[in-house]
Amino acid sequence: MSVGQKTEHHGIAAYGNPTSLVDDLGYEEAADLLEESLREEGSLEEVTEAGEQFDRQAVTSD
Repeated sequence: MSVGQKTEHHGIAAYGNPTSLVDDLGYEEAADLLEESLREEGSLEEVTEAGEQFDRQAVTSD
């Protein structure tokens, strides 16, 4: 579970900082595209749910 969450957190960070920067610099189209990517990266629910399901299966199979 933690590997998937870490990967998603890196993706969020990779888009979050540049989005603010390009917006401050006035590159509105680039900021919009980065914000769209950030929204796509922003949901950890599916990763968390899959990880929890994997953990439950691992515990019950031991």
